[in-house]
Amino acid sequence: MPNWRELFSSPKKAALSIACIVVMLVTVGACIAVYALGQSEAEPEPGPGAEQSAVIGGEQAQNFAFADAGVDPAEATAVAAKYARWEGQFVYEVEFLAEGSQYEYKIDAFDGSVVHKETKAVKRPEDSAPPAELIPLEEARGIALTDAGLSQEQAAFTLAELDEEGSVPIYKVRFFAGNTQYDYEINAWTGAVYSKGTVVYVGQGGEASPPPSPPADSSAPAETAPQPQVSAPAAPSSGVTPPSAPVSGVVQVGADEARDAALDHAGFSAGEVMLSKLKLEFEGGAPTYQVEFYKDGAQYSYEVSGTTGKVTGFRRENS
Repeated sequence: MPNWRELFSSPKKAALSIACIVVMLVTVGACIAVYALGQSEAEPEPGPGAEQSAVIGGEQAQNFAFADAGVDPAEATAVAAKYARWEGQFVYEVEFLAEGSQYEYKIDAFDGSVVHKETKAVKRPEDSAPPAELIPLEEARGIALTDAGLSQEQAAFTLAELDEEGSVPIYKVRFFAGNTQYDYEINAWTGAVYSKGTVVYVGQGGEASPPPSPPADSSAPAETAPQPQVSAPAAPSSGVTPPSAPVSGVVQVGADEARDAALDHAGFSAGEVMLSKLKLEFEGGAPTYQVEFYKDGAQYSYEVSGTTGKVTGFRRENS
């Protein structure tokens, strides 16, 4: 035991003793803080919050995804489920492989409903050799409708165009039925569904609401794939008069009508051209169809009002 009276017997000794005591206290405090920090880091992190207490759990979310996909859980591989927040709501992101396809689901974390889903075909070695010709665009459209369980009369198309995913030519198809938007990618060589997804539009209070301005009919392109892209674009042709009435944001013209307007302006019939693109876009709030087709080595690009059906712009590019 130290002789405390001796440590404070003079002012110099008292000052030195106090300094030593302060250093000791600081050292002990630092050791305690370091130990507490180490203990907190060793503990597992808490969940996303109090809202997680009522969620269904990752395993149950997987079962909901398996049921929707019609997949036997014993046949699924590379299964993963992650709790996350997606577009303002809490979901489980579920992924798995089964029967040559990759499935990606977003399952509502509280009631198990399917919020979003996508399916992609897994490329196999025997799929690598491409056939000589691409399937027609109309056939790809029919494949998407059949997969969705819909008829042509039930669907309103807003997109049908040829694109490329890696080195694979893909037809991108989008259409609406009721309050649901369908997006498909179809392998242009084999006709296989490369990927698909749906978006359901829901209004306030949970009731179904219509999607934003789908076209008024179910028309769609009915031609085959384009020739290779041509270069050396020419200057845009003149003589196009935009509609005199103000263009609103309401779609009143179907895809078929927009296609025919472009063909009539060019002086061709549907059987004379190879259609490559028919897409509904909104330019400054105005619905506009982008129409592209090929004839005798030249590419024709048109813009057609989705409200009036009038040609508002076009150009021709020669090879």
